[in-house]
Amino acid sequence: MPESLSGPFHRGLPTAGPSLRSARRADYTRFRLDLRKAMSLPPWEGYQIRVHPRARSVKIRVDAHGRVVVTVPPAFDSGMLPHILHKHQAWILARQEAARARKEAEQRGQHGSLPDRIHLRALGQSVPMIWQPDGAAGRATLREVDGRLVISCDIRNGELCRLLLRRWVMRKAWQMLPSWLARVACETGLGYGGCSVNSARTRWGSCSRQGKINLS
Repeated sequence: MPESLSGPFHRGLPTAGPSLRSARRADYTRFRLDLRKAMSLPPWEGYQIRVHPRARSVKIRVDAHGRVVVTVPPAFDSGMLPHILHKHQAWILARQEAARARKEAEQRGQHGSLPDRIHLRALGQSVPMIWQPDGAAGRATLREVDGRLVISCDIRNGELCRLLLRRWVMRKAWQMLPSWLARVACETGLGYGGCSVNSARTRWGSCSRQGKINLS
């Protein structure tokens, strides 16, 4: 029997006889109605259940796409999930609304959310940017004019704007980092077997057994 059937449901009920059985039946009926009501609530477009062998309790998570993911222990009775989700309905809806807001903001790519300059700390430079709205879908250009970046694209497409900037930063990295590496190698007398530059999320460097330097 579900744990919630004991405890508070039986407070103030008769202790013996037919009245006790009737009261318990009525109490169980009320619980079934509450559970049925919970199951009739919006299912948030369904939810995903994950059974984790080391889980000790139920964990509810809303991912970046607004999907509800429930992690449960191996022996958990999944029939109780509708009641648990109903209990945390307000929290789930709030997290889904926040996920929708973030997604809409990314899709809009409003001009106010775009940077007006880009800082190149390694070079000690701060490059101003000029955004020129262009309604043509998928068309985008980036030019360097008098020490400024002139970017023409659909500014509502935030992902396209960020892609342009990432490509420009990568070009600057290829222009500067290999020459710096060659200078350091000359100063220290240490040789290397080549250099590559990629766009990882963090700044780091590595050297393979063949002496190839990888910079990020």
